[in-house]
Amino acid sequence: MNYLKAFTKGALLVAATISLSSCLKNKGNDYVQPDISLVSIYHASPGTSTFDFGIDGYKVDYGFKYKDRAGYYQLYTGTRNIAFIKENGTSLADSIRTTSIAVKKDSIYSLFLIGPSTAPETLLISDRLANPASGKANIRFINLSPDGGNFTLKAVAGTTDTTLVENVAYKKATAFSSVFPKTYKFSIYKGGNLITNTLDISITAGKNYTIWASGLTNATGSQVITLNVDENNSILQKKE
Repeated sequence: MNYLKAFTKGALLVAATISLSSCLKNKGNDYVQPDISLVSIYHASPGTSTFDFGIDGYKVDYGFKYKDRAGYYQLYTGTRNIAFIKENGTSLADSIRTTSIAVKKDSIYSLFLIGPSTAPETLLISDRLANPASGKANIRFINLSPDGGNFTLKAVAGTTDTTLVENVAYKKATAFSSVFPKTYKFSIYKGGNLITNTLDISITAGKNYTIWASGLTNATGSQVITLNVDENNSILQKKE
């Protein structure tokens, strides 16, 4: 049985192997910066229980409830073994889902646990973050509702109603696009019918945002289709 090692909660760098030193040196005895990438973690699987998160046999963070997001974590590049483990689980046998991801130097990713609780799966998306144009912000949309169909995202600011993207299928993410910094109410539509919308969301110039749909069509309570808005940044912070 593969037992998980407890890793310091909130640690930023996860070792690829236990023996790898945190200070690498070349022949000239100078420090060599290891190649790293950044990965953010999302719980987007309606009905799936709270999970702890593990990388390469180490538990890295704990207590991810549905719609929680954390990151970015710094990872050594290459293939990393990921485990979404039932809360307080002690071995890989307690995993909800395991996967391997290949991460590249200086690249940024979002890793989602998605799908219904009966068949959870993972989705890795490249975060092509860029500094927004002067006086603007960047946003993207991801459809993570397993049975919701294709969604159109609209934004209302005052009396202005703007269609941002149309007919985005499940598991698809749009590229980041620029918007003016305003207070928006975001809504998703299917076939011209309103599915759900957000409360007023303040979008700030100079920042990148991910708007993602989650939930199930005929669900009730917390599992209904909703829109979620997260700011993409490099601070390790769990969003409750």
